[in-house]
Amino acid sequence: MRIKINPAIILTAVLTMLCGVSVFAAGNSEQERNALNMRKTKTVNKDLVIPIEDIKEYINFYPVEIDGFQTEIMAVKAPDGTVRTAFNACHFCYQRSSDPKALGYFTQIPGPRLVSLCGSERVYTMDKIQVSSAACHPEPIMNENKKITASSVTVTKEYLLKAKTMFNGMKLMNEKGSCCD
Repeated sequence: MRIKINPAIILTAVLTMLCGVSVFAAGNSEQERNALNMRKTKTVNKDLVIPIEDIKEYINFYPVEIDGFQTEIMAVKAPDGTVRTAFNACHFCYQRSSDPKALGYFTQIPGPRLVSLCGSERVYTMDKIQVSSAACHPEPIMNENKKITASSVTVTKEYLLKAKTMFNGMKLMNEKGSCCD
């Protein structure tokens, strides 16, 4: 006895399964992404003080505004237990901010990992935060530019004002090309 298989039915079944799986995965992924990328309350014209208990194995984002300059600082506990901080701004892409494809920012994805939003699809693990100010990295806030105590990490208003000048200078450099060529 031969069973006759209708290719249209098989194709429909396969597509239904694939669509169902991708919708399920996208739903979880989107929920995870939203949870991983929540922002803390914005700090305006004062020191950014991050409680140590807030610093986890995933990045927390802290919006900051200093004299009209708006930025974001990320803080994370790296796998080696160190506290890492950086600006949510790519050193290279921020310089080329006139390029609409080079957004110069990062988002966290499940893992947790950090991924660039410029289209380069560079992925960073938590141990890569605060290690380089070279192209295609979040601009680090090194230990000498923050105060770490048993209860908090503080990035001073004075340092954030210096960062405002640094970022304005980076914009003026307006380098051409791509760090990811």
